[in-house]
Amino acid sequence: MASSVGSSVFSTLLYAMWQIDPRIREPPSYSYRCSSAQQFVCSAKLFLYKGDSGDSKEMLEGAGEGGTKKNSRHSASAELLRKLFPDCGTLVEVIAAADAQRERHAQARQREHEQREVLIEEQKSKKTGEIDIAKLSLNKEQSAQLSKRRKQEENSDT
Repeated sequence: MASSVGSSVFSTLLYAMWQIDPRIREPPSYSYRCSSAQQFVCSAKLFLYKGDSGDSKEMLEGAGEGGTKKNSRHSASAELLRKLFPDCGTLVEVIAAADAQRERHAQARQREHEQREVLIEEQKSKKTGEIDIAKLSLNKEQSAQLSKRRKQEENSDT
């Protein structure tokens, strides 16, 4: 395991992948046993669903060893992450790939949110008969400033 990186990052990233990767429908499962020399061995399983219908699934397995159950789980999570990102040669590359996937997911969610806001604004303009094209083409910060100014104007009119 990479000593320069806290081992908990692997469990955290694996949990994040479960939340954002549509191929992963269930959280990873872990089982533990105590080996000789006061070491814990963790076995981890994760199912990847394949195809459009998700009919077929592949089981990924990883194992880790550590002085505590927690450390053995983090090691097993690192092994599962390696299998989720097979093109990565090192754990540092695995972390970078997982972070990049998380960032792409966050950007996609932000775009969806912005598109919903545009649709809501368009629906409002249809109801009032006014078209606020300036607001639709502004960036998020400019749009927020415009909204704030409009609220202030509405409050001063009342």
